Amino acid sequence: MASDAIIVLPGEIIVYILEDKQLSLADVVHFGLACKNLYKIVNGSNKLWKTKFFQRWPLLKEIYETNKKLEHRMINWKEEMKISLTTRTTLLCHLFSMSSKHHRKQELPNSEFKDLDPLFCPKESAHPLAYYFLLDELDSLIKHPATNLTHKYYALKIIRYLKQTHLKDEWQKFISLPPKQQTLERGATFVAQWSQPEKNVSYLAISSILDNIAEQTKELLREQYPSHSIFSVPNERFNFWKNNIIDDNEWNVTETRQITDALCEVLFEKLKFYGNSKMYYWLEKSFIDHFHFIGYYYIFYFSGPGFKDTENFYIDVFNHGQFITKENCPRIGGISRCPIEKYNVHEAATATEVVTRIANNLEIAARQHTHINGRTARLRSVLELRYMIQPDANIILQLGRIYISQYMDLTELVKILENMQQEEVKPKRRVPSVKYAIGLIMTHRMHGYFCVITGWDPRCMASTEWMNEMNVDELDQGANQPFYNIFVDDGSCHYVAQENLVLSPNSQGINHHAIGRYFYKFSGAHYIPNEEKAREYPEDERFCNELLVTYMQNRMAYNTT
Repeated sequence: MASDAIIVLPGEIIVYILEDKQLSLADVVHFGLACKNLYKIVNGSNKLWKTKFFQRWPLLKEIYETNKKLEHRMINWKEEMKISLTTRTTLLCHLFSMSSKHHRKQELPNSEFKDLDPLFCPKESAHPLAYYFLLDELDSLIKHPATNLTHKYYALKIIRYLKQTHLKDEWQKFISLPPKQQTLERGATFVAQWSQPEKNVSYLAISSILDNIAEQTKELLREQYPSHSIFSVPNERFNFWKNNIIDDNEWNVTETRQITDALCEVLFEKLKFYGNSKMYYWLEKSFIDHFHFIGYYYIFYFSGPGFKDTENFYIDVFNHGQFITKENCPRIGGISRCPIEKYNVHEAATATEVVTRIANNLEIAARQHTHINGRTARLRSVLELRYMIQPDANIILQLGRIYISQYMDLTELVKILENMQQEEVKPKRRVPSVKYAIGLIMTHRMHGYFCVITGWDPRCMASTEWMNEMNVDELDQGANQPFYNIFVDDGSCHYVAQENLVLSPNSQGINHHAIGRYFYKFSGAHYIPNEEKAREYPEDERFCNELLVTYMQNRMAYNTT
């Protein structure tokens, strides 16, 4: 009788007992097989299976609670358990077979992992959270001290593929958001996650640390300026600011300075943030989860509403957050002019532009990496990151060199290049910073040669290697200015900064063998683009004509005076 006593207990009590952490999933399953009544109780309690699910995989709880796709979905937790176990088992089968297939290869192209796509890609009908099931399984395997080293080696390769494939989709979602919602911390988190696939870099964790810094700043501000208007701002407003980029300051000059002073005290005095020019290209310190200032960056802020008419300040992260202007900026490293002069502009960099700069720095760091072991893998990862941010055929060619050096299959890269050639060219819309247009005859300020503009980019889009070789950072406006593709009168082609070009006073045709590729006629003052080029730059011809009229009027007025 005593052995059957549990059967007479209410089902709720039995479920409560089975929810105990000391009882494993296997214990619960075996218990339910003891008799029909217990089987019915065990299998009929969705709450029990949910409890055991998160006891077995505790790190997934945050994922389930924050995933918007599951907000209105009724989850059968027993079925969820089965799907998770099946997905993990299939993953391990793939993992355990990898050594026999790839033990002679150092680097594996992404094509070698395509068999995993049906396991975690939603568009392949995988479970919405299968990606997280796989990450959880691989992370547990990698961290377990008794794991077979060969399995750990290939687990790291798989986890890199899973995360970077997932991040490609997430990046596209990010850049499709309205520009005001493309916050820098999210963009920087993408870089940290991409570049450190072996780590669990969570945006929620990073956001929490940033929130903590904000709270410490508010606490200090409350001590120093208890009547500051920031304390009357409702939480809903703060939440909006957290997820949206605002155009202007919310406070006057005095209150803005008080906030910034408090922030600098928290960052540089309390939390000991610092900048280190010697570690500018130190790979690990470029990631937001490390929370350091690396390189000679200045943080710019404007002093209040209507900031374009007021003095702007810069925060020197190398000097305990000291406030500086162009007038009192220290001369550094023997530079004769103020090193922040070229950054004294009123347009804030977008998240994509900053992420691009970080990726460029990471490429330099990877190329300068002194240890041979891992250098190729790092460089490959950085180039693939750069391609994700700004697709470019030159990056694919650089990846091709790596693939060839590692005897990797080039099929995937060839397909990418073919698709790029087949893609319809998107029209380039003019932005205020672009002063010139295709077809204009120009003169190089330094070298004096004549040339014609055949294309432009709002900022330098060349590779980091090219920018280093051409000393782009030494230009007054650096890489953050328009760059122009040009045909030169001597038959060569170049990529030139806007600051180095000026409208030519002498209208003459350009002697270049490929001029007809983009233009069908020389008007006597400029080249007129053919249909294909005009579609690529639809606003340039009108701008070109208006610019030439203004230019001629100014010359006539000058000659008259």
